[in-house]
Amino acid sequence: MSGRPIKPLYTPNDLDGLDDETELGYPGQYPFTRGVHASMYRGVCGRCGSSPGSVRRDRTNERFKFLLDRGKPGYRPRFDLPR
Repeated sequence: MSGRPIKPLYTPNDLDGLDDETELGYPGQYPFTRGVHASMYRGVCGRCGSSPGSVRRDRTNERFKFLLDRGKPGYRPRFDLPR
């Protein structure tokens, strides 16, 4: 979109002359070239895109409870509502 060419792979050779302190920075610090979170996304609660449900509501409820008991973060269920 910017019109700048983008290589399919960047290597350390592409960093010749780069000043680590001012141009690369540290994770969570300006200029954010290593990400906006200091721990990257390890500390950010994410959601998976899977649907752990079943056809039967009792089995779906059982599966949700099973996953939540084992530390899986909350789900956003996708309901198949009748039309």
